[in-house]
Amino acid sequence: MYESMDLADEVARKRFLGTEFLLWLWYRVETENNIFNVEDKQFELNFDDQLMLEVQLAAAEQTSLKGGSPAHAPEAYKAIQHGKRIARARMRIAQAEREWVFMFNADSFAMSGIKIPAVLRDADDDKIDERLYLIDEIDKVWRTIYRQFLALRLSDAWGKEVEVVRAYIRNLKDVA
Repeated sequence: MYESMDLADEVARKRFLGTEFLLWLWYRVETENNIFNVEDKQFELNFDDQLMLEVQLAAAEQTSLKGGSPAHAPEAYKAIQHGKRIARARMRIAQAEREWVFMFNADSFAMSGIKIPAVLRDADDDKIDERLYLIDEIDKVWRTIYRQFLALRLSDAWGKEVEVVRAYIRNLKDVA
């Protein structure tokens, strides 16, 4: 019992990483590059049609944006400027002709509602294997992107990155 309490405490202490990860992704997609290299392939990452922002300590204060490109909406910019964090986002990751869409919950670090690329094989057994392969692949891609974030987050360059992101958020008033 004691070990499970320690694990729960550890998860609670590190819960902020999911929201920092989404904010970093949002900033990177907005200002730099939405292409991520995973092994020898390039994957294009975008925020899709749902975004939930909330106050860190008061989940009751939420801004929910749906449709179109909510990550580019003035309401999203204002919410971030006023200290709301990205709590959930529908993500779209594409590689060549293949595309995955899923909801990501920053607090639980859980992917849900995963839509995978179309399964091409005819035999039922092959379809199951291909679906499992595609789910495994998006999991690997997402984990690799997160590892890239963690490498930066744990490096000496993180302090500078935080300042650049903060300056960008402050200057959003010109956009929003």
